[in-house]
Amino acid sequence: TPKNYVGLLAKGQAVLLFPGGAREAIHGPGEKYTLMWPERTDFVRAAAKYDALVVPFAGVGAADNLWFPPEDSALGRLLERASPGPGGPGGDAMAGRNAFELRGGGLMPVSESLQNAPTFRGVLPRLQPARQAQAGFGDRFYFSFGAPVDLKGLDAKDREGCADAYAGLRAAVEGEIAWLLEARARDPYRDFVRRAAYE
Repeated sequence: TPKNYVGLLAKGQAVLLFPGGAREAIHGPGEKYTLMWPERTDFVRAAAKYDALVVPFAGVGAADNLWFPPEDSALGRLLERASPGPGGPGGDAMAGRNAFELRGGGLMPVSESLQNAPTFRGVLPRLQPARQAQAGFGDRFYFSFGAPVDLKGLDAKDREGCADAYAGLRAAVEGEIAWLLEARARDPYRDFVRRAAYE
């Protein structure tokens, strides 16, 4: 939560933050590896207030272990009805909630990614083994860490400066994602059968 994030920064603790939150985690079939960060730069402003060192990082592979059945197929409709969120069990109750009811007692505003109730698309595991150029079961996970960005000296009240830092961090994460996708295409051991035989 934002409160915990600020509290940990104030104590000089390390924080793992996913600015895209729930919306980014439950993306649709055509949104793989697309950042869905909020418009507000609050996380950078809070980090600047406590002179934090921010390390952009990226991960590739999780979305490729899942299969999204077409929404207009019988299987897609069945999974949608069985999934939590609008359209699924309890969906009417979720759809009726608004941001004011999700404020957690009014201590802090809710993240932009949670302003609307999330929709969970029905997914299934991929059954065909991963190949070097094709997603599938047993697909590898790849992670990369970019150059650290020192926010010491950035005034948290400088909205323009924080917006520039925010844009730079976003571009750095997108660059790491692009690099990982290129590196994965060159990895001969992405092929599940070949990797299993080698190991």
